Amino acid sequence: MSLKLSNPAGSNTLGSPAETTLTIRDRSAASVDHSAPTVAVAGLTSPIKSSALRHGLSLQVTPSEPSALQVDLLGTVRSARLRAAGDVILASSSLPLAGGTRTVTLKPNPKLIPRRSFRARVLVSATDASGNSSQTVEELKVKR
Repeated sequence: MSLKLSNPAGSNTLGSPAETTLTIRDRSAASVDHSAPTVAVAGLTSPIKSSALRHGLSLQVTPSEPSALQVDLLGTVRSARLRAAGDVILASSSLPLAGGTRTVTLKPNPKLIPRRSFRARVLVSATDASGNSSQTVEELKVKR
């Protein structure tokens, strides 16, 4: 958009007082972000011993753009009492909006860790400044 001022007077002058063109650029339409961030997870070794899991599971999380992160350690638990199986959140961590590689340590409550081998998943949810979100899942086997 261009605005042309002719014969400006007083304090409305820009440059020479005869004629001035002022250009205003609209940046809001050009900077819309529709792409969801991708996340790389490093530092996971499978299988892992349940005794090592009790001390905490450290991993490095790298989003493709500055993102807020939610990292959950999910365990598939079977219960004879409930006659059911399902995912239980063993540990969770929230990280604010930032970029670069971040180290996350997930330390579950020892009472939640089953006494036998089980499968676990690390679920990383990333949300960028525009509100785009994505999830990454890493499988993990926990041995007794």
